[in-house]
Amino acid sequence: MSVRSRSVYRGFALIELLIALAVCSIALSSAALAFYVLPYDVQSIEQEYRAWQDALEALRDNPLLPADRLDDGAARRQSETSWTDASGRKRSVSIAYPDVSASSTDACDPLVSGDWSRPRAIRTYSVSDLLPANAPSGTYPVSALAVAGPWFAVGVAQTSTSSAPTLLFLPDDGNTLAVATASFDNASTSRIGFSALAAGGGYLFAGNGFGSASAATCSDSMSCSQVQVFSISGAVPMRVASLSFPLVSSDGTSATVGALAYANGLLYIGLHKTSTGQEFLIIDAHDPLRMRLAGSLNIGHSVTNIGLRDGIAYISTDDSSREVLVVNVQDPARPSIVSNMDAPGSANFGYGVAAVPYFGSLLIGRSYVSNAPEVTLVSDASSSWSQLAADDIGKAKTPESVRALLRQDFLAFALTSRALRIYSVVGVALQSYAPPLPLPDGADGTALACRGATIYAGYAAADGSGDIEMLQGS
Repeated sequence: MSVRSRSVYRGFALIELLIALAVCSIALSSAALAFYVLPYDVQSIEQEYRAWQDALEALRDNPLLPADRLDDGAARRQSETSWTDASGRKRSVSIAYPDVSASSTDACDPLVSGDWSRPRAIRTYSVSDLLPANAPSGTYPVSALAVAGPWFAVGVAQTSTSSAPTLLFLPDDGNTLAVATASFDNASTSRIGFSALAAGGGYLFAGNGFGSASAATCSDSMSCSQVQVFSISGAVPMRVASLSFPLVSSDGTSATVGALAYANGLLYIGLHKTSTGQEFLIIDAHDPLRMRLAGSLNIGHSVTNIGLRDGIAYISTDDSSREVLVVNVQDPARPSIVSNMDAPGSANFGYGVAAVPYFGSLLIGRSYVSNAPEVTLVSDASSSWSQLAADDIGKAKTPESVRALLRQDFLAFALTSRALRIYSVVGVALQSYAPPLPLPDGADGTALACRGATIYAGYAAADGSGDIEMLQGS
């Protein structure tokens, strides 16, 4: 591995809290969390949810308490609210949660705001309209999205010409996007662009989708680096380093990146299948200018997504008999597979696309399967799996594959090849929360991101162009 340089705290599920209140009033902190799933009156849940919605504005207005720290050192906000439930009983709760700032690796508000049973698109942009003035015209399909400090980063899958930029940094305030302040091309000799993005620690990490076995196409040292690093702490984003490792695909080209995730100074890299099998890498990125390999793991298939929680990595793969692997990464030098999931279905197997952890459960999305669901909620267990709920969204005449999953509070956003679907995940229940939002004709969903209360969806249109849609609850 070589490095070249140039001179996750989470919110709490809202409805789960309300169900917990059926037992007692709970004070939440990072030191102790207790959740109970009990039968509960739906009308009461709805009433108490609305009470929480009304209390959110006051909660948001609370000042930061810099002396009050969570275990991970993040500043937190704290508030109390009370209400009378449908049975006339007084209820109250005290809640503390991490403050979300522009430097956070998880830029979603920890609590849902707005009515997501009636989502609305507040802006839709063509990527071509967000290009800097000197960028060539052509197609710019979206491959990846990431909130990167004050910027919104857009990865482009493939361009019309090799000189076109494949990474854009857009000014973003959570309500509007502006023309790119900075743009970069991952490989000046190829039209193939970046395939994955992850932000953290004042940097954006961009995974290369371009692989080559030719020394000529790698004459620019950055071109064949699997990861390129951009500083996002200054007035303008700058490319400051790159990361390469001697792993190749079965066809002899340099291994390309399928997924990236960042947490606590560590960069988790998922590669497309390599000839040696080391598709999962953990990089010590505390100093991105001096990154080093901390540990690796043989997956044997391409990695499509990496989800992280509490020292566990949930790795989605294109292995139809092991769609999701649960990997213990508490010791980065010795990652180990704890268990794996073979999702339901006995024919035309779909591959794993994404796995998002909830409290005691795991939401899994995969590609179209003819005889099994594409969206599945399973128990999150280290040694055994059980299906809790599922949604079979793909049909023979209208096949539909999950492309990306994103969690905010008790909601799950599933971007598919046909629509944006919104679910509620409450205990063991997975329910549709809003009617599916169809994608533009011929478009395919590719990526999701979140800042504050805004969800961003990236598309690749049938003509090769790319679009970004910004959505909020009504």
